[in-house]
Amino acid sequence: MSDEVNILANEEIDYAITMVPEFSKLFRSETIDRSHMDVQNGADFYLGATWATASNFFTFDFAKRFRRAPALQDNLVLISALYRRNPEIKDAISRLGLL
Repeated sequence: MSDEVNILANEEIDYAITMVPEFSKLFRSETIDRSHMDVQNGADFYLGATWATASNFFTFDFAKRFRRAPALQDNLVLISALYRRNPEIKDAISRLGLL
């Protein structure tokens, strides 16, 4: 199942990367009060939002696909994939002119 978990983790990361421009719209919006978020720079916000999106969708889709919650070992597959693909995530953020 490890290969299946790895495939799912990377699918979710792919999706999260495509969402970076949407995060940008939210963070750059003049109507959003970000002061309560204590965000020091936009790049950190986008990185966190991308990781959170991938993690959330991984948890939801894992449960739908395998009919159980992800175990620690499954979550470690996702975390490893996120760290491995962090340069790709940062590149997507950089393309928005934020790094």
